[in-house]
Amino acid sequence: MDCDEQQRNVLSILAHFAHQLADQSYPLKHFSERYDVYQQKVDEIERDPEAPQGLAAVIGRTLVRSVYIAGDLIPGLRKGLEYIPQDALETQASDWATYLGKKITNKDEQALVRDPIGILTPLFFKDLNEVAKKRRILLCFENYEETRDELQEWLLRLRNYKPSQDIRILIASRTSPGPKWDPLRGVTQTFSLDVFTEQEAKQFLDIYSIVDMKRRVEILELSGRLPVLMSWLAAPENPTSEPSIPTTGIVDRFLRWISRAELRQTALLR
Repeated sequence: MDCDEQQRNVLSILAHFAHQLADQSYPLKHFSERYDVYQQKVDEIERDPEAPQGLAAVIGRTLVRSVYIAGDLIPGLRKGLEYIPQDALETQASDWATYLGKKITNKDEQALVRDPIGILTPLFFKDLNEVAKKRRILLCFENYEETRDELQEWLLRLRNYKPSQDIRILIASRTSPGPKWDPLRGVTQTFSLDVFTEQEAKQFLDIYSIVDMKRRVEILELSGRLPVLMSWLAAPENPTSEPSIPTTGIVDRFLRWISRAELRQTALLR
């Protein structure tokens, strides 16, 4: 199972993994049932014109998707909150608590909306451990630079959920883990990918089912057999893409990770 920058937070990643497993006839029953309830309640709240505004209006209506009404407010959105007055945060938290108390009468559903990650993660690993009794599982996190802020704290707490020994995690990153990763150093093995040999590069293209010889040559020449560049060039943007790759393709593919216009311009100038 794999995820990448298209799944931007913990919940979307768990749901993505669950969907992949269901497609392989290994549904995560308990997790999926509660996740569906969570999605339903969030959708109801987002459509409700009486939902509190204030802070929600500042950072978007999807605030409720990751809100912890009590305790740690808005995980993953801490950056920038220091510019909002503390009393505004406290007022907003109180407004949300009051609103949820009226909107959702079921206490379990209230707790689910308030702390979705805390409730859904144990269910995910409970189901996943059952699947691991039948097959080994590898959870792959690609392009980790794009999701590190959301995922790192969650990954560092995984031991609390007692994952099976038959579950392994692979993280693809362009940088080494920082000091925060120290608690997991003992169970982490790091591999550095160097430039592919000619034979490895050919095998890589075979795995991606690249059979057109012109395209194979272009990928090899443009990438210099560097794994990350080969990966970007070998994956078409859409099924109808031309087999020939423009020389600017690698620049476009690199820039798609950069959302800020000024940073994109800087990268182009360099």
